Amino acid sequence: MKLSQLEAFLAIIDTGSFSEAADHLGLSQSAISRALIKLETELDTKLVERHWDGAKPTDIGTEIALHARSTLKQIEIIQQKTAKRKGITKGKLNLGIALGITPRVFTSLIREFQKTQAQSLDT
Repeated sequence: MKLSQLEAFLAIIDTGSFSEAADHLGLSQSAISRALIKLETELDTKLVERHWDGAKPTDIGTEIALHARSTLKQIEIIQQKTAKRKGITKGKLNLGIALGITPRVFTSLIREFQKTQAQSLDT
């Protein structure tokens, strides 16, 4: 079992779509499908059902998703703690941009964020 398979599985459930899961993870739809197939084969159970209105987890898929989320969160904590020992801030940053924000303004906001993060490491 690979972490990328768990990430693909959760993306499918979260978006309800193989295509949207692929977009979310920056992968092709076929890569998402292969990851799920390999995970289902390894676990010898169906985790997701495809319906006309999207992809939905099976009952066991819903249960497995809870454990997968917990596992990925624990791995993220491990990565953050080890990075912190090296003086690096690590984690995920989700951004939303209003339509009126220009690339120039966005870039300056990112730079300001980076400065703030660097200052918080110095203290």
